[in-house]
Amino acid sequence: MQALVRTALIGTANVSADVPTIAEIDGQLPAATGPEQRLLWQAGCMAVYGAAGRVPASATAQPAAEPDPVPETPVALGPILTSAIAGELGGLAEWLVARMTRANRRLPHALLPSVFARPARFDVWWPVIGRRGYWLASQHPEWQALLAARQAPSDDEATLLQAWEEGDTAARVRALTALRRRDATHARDALKAVLPKEKAEQRQAFVAVLQHGLSPADEPTLESLLDDRSQAVRQSAAELLLQLPESALVKRMEARADACLRWQPAGAASGAVSRLVAMLGKRAEPVLQLEAPAELPKDWERDGIAAKPPPGEGQRAFWLRQLVAAIAPARWSASAAATPDDALNVMAAHEWADALLAGCAAAACRHGEAGWAESLLRRSLADSSVLHPYQERLWQVVSAPARVELACRQLTLGNLYTARRGLEAMPAPWPNAVAGAIADAALGAWRARREAGDTRQHDDVTGLIELALLRVQDADLAVLEPVVDVYASSLSAAPADAIFHLDRARGIVALAHARRTFIKEMPL
Repeated sequence: MQALVRTALIGTANVSADVPTIAEIDGQLPAATGPEQRLLWQAGCMAVYGAAGRVPASATAQPAAEPDPVPETPVALGPILTSAIAGELGGLAEWLVARMTRANRRLPHALLPSVFARPARFDVWWPVIGRRGYWLASQHPEWQALLAARQAPSDDEATLLQAWEEGDTAARVRALTALRRRDATHARDALKAVLPKEKAEQRQAFVAVLQHGLSPADEPTLESLLDDRSQAVRQSAAELLLQLPESALVKRMEARADACLRWQPAGAASGAVSRLVAMLGKRAEPVLQLEAPAELPKDWERDGIAAKPPPGEGQRAFWLRQLVAAIAPARWSASAAATPDDALNVMAAHEWADALLAGCAAAACRHGEAGWAESLLRRSLADSSVLHPYQERLWQVVSAPARVELACRQLTLGNLYTARRGLEAMPAPWPNAVAGAIADAALGAWRARREAGDTRQHDDVTGLIELALLRVQDADLAVLEPVVDVYASSLSAAPADAIFHLDRARGIVALAHARRTFIKEMPL
């Protein structure tokens, strides 16, 4: 065969005679029209000859998969699962997996290769791959790696320590987290031993692991990191220390705040002032005296207060905002002897209002103070622009009843985008009141647009309905039926009359149908 290749490379015209191969093959070749044709016939025959005589590679048969004790989903759900695995049903995959888990069902075996073929979505589906899925992954190195990355680290301490010492950054973070949950002290000691040798990015990632099981015992380590050469590491350590109410950092911050902000409760006013306020028909309010820092002390920087403000914000306001953000807002309620609403009214009227309100919003989110978050969110929804950057986080901190009330109120007002931001922070299943408010708001928005002669797609409505179909209670799907019917009717409407893009309308109809079918075929 090598002689044939060499002849092909140099050209048959440059060879004086035909190249011989095997006599039996050469003797049976038909007459060729030229040396080129003969060479091709020889090469083809030699290739077939070589393949026919090749000894097959040996392989060890793998043990068969064990029977799976978990039953698969009903056959009727196969097309829906196929579409969901292919990413054609939006975020319904998470809901499907949750329902399958509750119903103790697994994916059909025929769909497992499709799941493994989409690594980006494997996180969603792997809980329902069943015993056959684990067996199948063991036959394919890449699939096995996919599965290993999603499983919890081994409880074997030696294995965890090896991963901590030898793995990449992500593997070391996972191992340190597992060690931290097993033995917080041991994990902290392991971290302290390597921190001086690590780069800033790794130091920051490892320090963040201390949030798991954070306790006063971690304070000395975190306090020492306030002197780290990396600002990012210092700020990460400060953030964790601020979550320890009795830490030295919190006490230092509180002392600084008390020196800058001095509250006089409403009841502390003199008798004459109180009588005057009463005569004017006004309710007495606390008084705030504030002196923003003129310069940034070095010890403030050490404790995580950044020196350089972002564009558009003054230095003193920036420093003040960070200081207020470090203090639990309940402290202001106690100092002013006032409700969050009353204290915020005073702050909003102050010359440093923007820094005070923004700092309180960051603090309410950091410390999870639902009462203050609700007052701040109400103020933000009333168009306090300085609070808009914190709105999404405030939605997450407010109490569940307040979140429902405020979201429904925004729906009633027609503020669909704002309502959706709040509803995104609301875990499923949503209360019945929310489903009804969404249906009313969607139908009202379409009616108003029709009356105004506007037939363009309403993206805010479509996004809201897509989210609702994923999160409302099973029984409340019927509440959304009139909305889904509008989308279904749009599929047969002329383009000039259509309110929606056809693809999104099809998606809404398919989503509703898929969820209804799943509920019917696989009841809990």
